[in-house]
Amino acid sequence: MPAEPRGTRSLFDIAPEIRQPTLLGWGDRDNGANMGEGVARLHQLLPHSQLLVFRNARHSLASEVPEPLAAAIAEFLSRPASRLP
Repeated sequence: MPAEPRGTRSLFDIAPEIRQPTLLGWGDRDNGANMGEGVARLHQLLPHSQLLVFRNARHSLASEVPEPLAAAIAEFLSRPASRLP
């Protein structure tokens, strides 16, 4: 069976089943394809998620805000389990 084209499958249907703590990052200037609404919905559906909004960033967080993104990921990954979402 051929692979699905990239970006055609949504996580919304399976998100409530994902129990892993999840860090979501969104650039507040990334509004194509209703990205902000989609990330907010995913955050609501994931039972153990944290949403970080990066001001004045678009879609490529690793290129646009590398230091704040790296700091957020490092902080999230170094948290004790009791402080994870």
